[in-house]
Amino acid sequence: EMAISTDTALGILQLHADASASRDLDGSLVSSQFDFGDGTSGSGLIQDHVYASPGTYTVKLTLGDNKGGVTSLSQLILVQDTMPPQLHLQSPLARAVISTLQIPIEGSANERLSEAQAQLDGEAAQALEISQDGLSFSQKLPTLRTGLRTLTVRIKDRAGNASVQTVSFTVDAN
Repeated sequence: EMAISTDTALGILQLHADASASRDLDGSLVSSQFDFGDGTSGSGLIQDHVYASPGTYTVKLTLGDNKGGVTSLSQLILVQDTMPPQLHLQSPLARAVISTLQIPIEGSANERLSEAQAQLDGEAAQALEISQDGLSFSQKLPTLRTGLRTLTVRIKDRAGNASVQTVSFTVDAN
């Protein structure tokens, strides 16, 4: 018997595998080995393991008894990236005063992006240029209006997880 529980609270899959209820009907268990399907393994009836990257993995438990008998159990698990990227907006800063009708938008993320968009005052979203390494974005958005403005920046990573940041600033191009 093998019980597997998972925790994805931080976007990292932590696996808890428990085979402590396993019994040998005609002797005793003398070995237990978990293969986590990602090139790592552990011995013992209870194991905790963290997967470094998303994917489908087969967790295999192999038990050996005192008479040379061996049996294996396998369970397929799916590890998904559920953590949104961290959005760091460098420009414009909240409450800043911008003295041009070209609003500079610059920012970065902690992982490669598939999409970056900016929306000014609820108008149609515009794509932002993503750097070649996929970790930063920039663009200058033209505006014809001065005064208090609200900018919403939305980014997505390659797994489709999104982050959003909204800032308000003033355009004073006199």
